[in-house]
Amino acid sequence: MKSTKINFALAWVLSLSAVGLAGTAMAQENGQANDDVIIVTGERMQRTEMDTASSITVLTGAEIEDLSLEDIADILNVIPNVTTGVDGGGFRIRGISNTSVTGGGDGGLATIYVDGAPLSQFSAGFGPTDTWDLGSVEVFRGAQSTNLGRDSLAGAIILRSADPVYDMKYKGRVRVEGHGGLTLSAVVNVPIIEDKLAVRIAIDRKQHDGFITNTTLNTDKYQASESLLVRGKILFEPTADFRNILTVTHTENERGSSDVVGPNFFDRIATDSVPPKNDLDQTIVTWEAEYQINDQWAFSNVISYNEADYDQLGGNDDITLGRVDKRSRINSINTLTEEARIFYTGDRLRAALGGYYAKENEDNTRSVVTTSDVEANLRGPLGPALAVLFAGFYPNPFFIDGTATNIDETENYAAFANADYDLSELVTLNLGLRYDHESKVFNGNQSLNFISDLPDPATVPAPFAPTVAVLNAAFAALEGNTPEMVDTSYDAWLPQAGLVLHVSDGFTTTLQAKRAYRAGGGGSAIGLGFYSFDPEYAWTFEAGIRKTIMGGLGLFKANVYSSKWNDMQVIQEVPNVGGAFFVDNAAEAKLKGFELELSLDPTDEWAIFANLGYSDTEFVKYITSAGTDLSGNNFIGASPWTISTGASWHGDNGLFAQTHVSYQSKAPTNAANSNFADSRVLMNGKVGYKWNNIEANVFVRNGFDAEYVSNRTSVSTTVGRPRVFGLELKISN
Repeated sequence: MKSTKINFALAWVLSLSAVGLAGTAMAQENGQANDDVIIVTGERMQRTEMDTASSITVLTGAEIEDLSLEDIADILNVIPNVTTGVDGGGFRIRGISNTSVTGGGDGGLATIYVDGAPLSQFSAGFGPTDTWDLGSVEVFRGAQSTNLGRDSLAGAIILRSADPVYDMKYKGRVRVEGHGGLTLSAVVNVPIIEDKLAVRIAIDRKQHDGFITNTTLNTDKYQASESLLVRGKILFEPTADFRNILTVTHTENERGSSDVVGPNFFDRIATDSVPPKNDLDQTIVTWEAEYQINDQWAFSNVISYNEADYDQLGGNDDITLGRVDKRSRINSINTLTEEARIFYTGDRLRAALGGYYAKENEDNTRSVVTTSDVEANLRGPLGPALAVLFAGFYPNPFFIDGTATNIDETENYAAFANADYDLSELVTLNLGLRYDHESKVFNGNQSLNFISDLPDPATVPAPFAPTVAVLNAAFAALEGNTPEMVDTSYDAWLPQAGLVLHVSDGFTTTLQAKRAYRAGGGGSAIGLGFYSFDPEYAWTFEAGIRKTIMGGLGLFKANVYSSKWNDMQVIQEVPNVGGAFFVDNAAEAKLKGFELELSLDPTDEWAIFANLGYSDTEFVKYITSAGTDLSGNNFIGASPWTISTGASWHGDNGLFAQTHVSYQSKAPTNAANSNFADSRVLMNGKVGYKWNNIEANVFVRNGFDAEYVSNRTSVSTTVGRPRVFGLELKISN
């Protein structure tokens, strides 16, 4: 199988090489190459985009602003084989959710890094997502375990805010849009000591009333959201060879619920009786230091600390109507990371050696008020017929109150090496290896209480009273607290190897193989207690092409990939307990697909792009705890096709216009593939005028007013946001 994949990828590269030679020569005759070279830094080796074998999309801050990509969801919507989660929270890379494929596992499968600090999965899903004052975005599709380590089996998103500069700079904006949307943002950059010390401060404040009315709570702000971002950066360069950046970021985010009820979901009506809450506060501190020792050697060090608190509440609590599914979660997580790297640059060899350490402490409390199926619980000991009989003596529905608390400590140690070696002027060999060790200590407690009363044996017919008494005793034994500790550790060697073929100036092809990994872990489930699970692994084989066109005015990129994923950490339902789940290594999967990207700057006024992605995800084996065979099904939320295109125009007279359109095919929203999110076409655009340092524009989001279901489960439905118009005023120097 592996040989077949390699041969297929090699054939792809060679065919592209043959096709592209003539085109490269023609492009070189028609114009000069673009001198703006993008350097990719997310893989811990500085490579140009042309020489990076991984499938990557890089956007600069100027491109983000030029294309009017107002938040992270906008960015991901125009990148092939990357999609956003429900209501813009979280994301998927090649059909793989950043949290998990089915909801199971500790840690994540893909991570967002902000100025060198990894975000928690709650931060990725509920944190502020505006692109205000971003310097660059690097989106890696495919495994980054060798380069980035933990929580990067599916890829990574690297965000860098704009660094301080040694000039006085300022900018600000006011944005007003429908449904109570208001954004206030500002940046000030102040040089303190010429060429040595500068400070940059950014503030972004947003609020929105949302689009959903809750008739039970009598509010039209059921989906309301507010966010605040405050960032301070200090640049200190005591010498030309020593660069330091200290960044402190604080964010506050509050969000309601996006769930609606039918029959017409696009009436945007909700009926839950619990006021929803999704609140996240976080503070991130990073110190990045770089020291150029001499022409060949350099050293860098990144220290980060991230503290995030998440508070969630939602559902129903009206027991009298039997509508009970009240859930709450309080999560506090802090993460300390340290990564030191030393770089060597020679005539033919470029290499990096490094060490990594992370310590993560998590305090998590989950509570649920729900129902239990008494009949199902009795089938095992009594058989189907007697289970029906004796279940009739118990309240139906039977309400339970469960609470699971856990305090987790995770430590990660890693050592890694990466090297690029020029075998010749034509071929460069990429090698990488990482040793990763992760230990987890899980301390928790299970608490289960019955809200419904157990039947009094004296009130049931005499022949059945003794059995009811025995059953009551068995049920009562489930109540109370169950403390337990799980202490586990895992090791993995994570190699990668690749070839970069420099066919000609502005034309490279790539071939790569890499192993990815997510550590195992443990947890607790109401009705089950504590459990543990093993690591999961994936091998990916990938080939690609990078080619400048139109004399360097455009760039074409393509990647094709195939992956095999073993020992997958998937979610399983605790038998006979509604809403309780655990994680097990119970699945295998295969993935394949491709990405095509084209960007053009044909004139100084125009910028154009077009992207296409295809991703096929399939469970080769997946048997649930209930015995259901889900083999052959696709991943939850995995859209096979993503298409996007857009253009921006800036006239000499100050007028400008921009639009981009994205398509996402339908995707399953449950493991059984019986429910689906709709396909959708979204169009965003704006037109405006810029005069000196003042800009004014009008914009539209979801310009086609597409109505689509973005998530559909057995208990909830979420729809996409409707068309919104707005006005924006900007000022800058």
